[in-house]
Order: sequence, then C-alpha cells, then structure tokens
Amino acid sequence: MVVGVLCLTVGIWVPSARLIDATQESMYGGTAWGMNVAEAGLPLITASIAMLALLFILGSRQYRSKERLLRMCAATVGVASLVLAAIAMFGDRAFPITVYIEAEANAYAPMQIWSLATGTARLPLTALGLTILVVVWLLPTINCHEQARSRAMKGGLVLLVVGFTMIFAPQLFPDAMSVPISSSNGMVFSSPPWTHSVKGMASSVVFVGAASLLLSVVFNYFPPRKPRQLEGPEEPDAFRI
Repeated sequence: MVVGVLCLTVGIWVPSARLIDATQESMYGGTAWGMNVAEAGLPLITASIAMLALLFILGSRQYRSKERLLRMCAATVGVASLVLAAIAMFGDRAFPITVYIEAEANAYAPMQIWSLATGTARLPLTALGLTILVVVWLLPTINCHEQARSRAMKGGLVLLVVGFTMIFAPQLFPDAMSVPISSSNGMVFSSPPWTHSVKGMASSVVFVGAASLLLSVVFNYFPPRKPRQLEGPEEPDAFRI
C-alpha cells in the first residue's frame, strides 16, 4: 500500500513527473510520465485493501475470542474503501483549487495528476468496499445456510434498488442537472452535476447486488453436506476396568 500511495502522489514529490513532453506530435498531445506511474499505483492500493480485509475475515474465523472485533475491523476497511471511492468521485468537485492551482506551461499542477488518476478508481473501490461489507454481513450465518440465504437475498435486493436508483438519478432529480460553477482566488471552476457522477458509480453497486442474489441461489440449491455415517453395525464400547 505504501508503494501505491507513493506512486499516486509522485506528482507532488517529483516535479519532473508533471512535465509534458511537448516534442511528442500526437492528436492527444504529450503525457507526463508521472501520470503512468500514478495509474499503476491504483491497483496496488486496491489489492492492499483487499488483502487487509481478507486477513481480518480469516482471522475472525480462526480466533473465536476476537471474532466480533476482527469483523468490525474488516467492516471498517470496507467503509474506508467506499470513502476513498467517494473522494475519487467528488474530490475535484469539492476541492477544485487543488487541481488547477500552480499549473505551469507544459506541466500538470502538483495535485492534478492525483486527481486525474484517482478518477478511474471509483468503480473498483466501490465494488471492493461493498463486497467486503456483504461478506461481513454473511459471516455470522455462514454455518446456517437458511439464514445466510436470507441475508444474501436481502442485501442483494437492497443494493440492486440503490444501484438502479443511481442509474436513473438524472431523471429522478432533474433540478440537480444544472452545472455548478464556483470560484476561488479569481479562478472560475465548473464540474458535472452530482447526479452524473453518481450514475457513473452505479455499475459497481448493481454488480455486487447481483452477485449477492446469485449467492443466495447457491445457498438454496446447494445445501450443506450431511455428516457421513459409518457403514455397518455400531460396535459396542469396550469394557473398561
């Protein structure tokens, strides 16, 4: 995770990472090498969050005395992943000055690489955070298929309702479709409406909801195996003195 954070913030620590090669002749223009490094840091951070949550989940199954505490730690990791996804989605909207301030000729601003790179992280971080929360929700009933099936179905239906509400957010909230304009230090900024941003994250919510519903079907059609019985007559206990 440390390596991923360093890669993501390379534009802040290394000024040359923000420079754009103006000699590149392309219809898309030049790209700073720091942008490529920052994009490589996103999978490292996502994998680190998943590994941390997996350690807490496996630990809750191994250490019964600390099961509740470890489940809460795993849920905290899931919530943190959703918070990071929200920051990746609304960061440039909440703090536009950090994206454009101190921009130079043929160079990105110090925080601009971070903002552009994290914009693509909202989908995997949302899916990861919701998956962790669904697993933590199912953990207490994992040994009882009937309760696990019920919880998986309820969680899947809730996520599907939320996901489709996010998809139709522009139609449900037409008053919010106006483009917000803000100013700071004499600079004017515009950002897409929040309904458009939320709609872009709906696919992850629908994906996790559908997976939870599929898991409830698995619990329904694949009941737990019954304990195997020994064949033949049961032998009487040996005589003990």
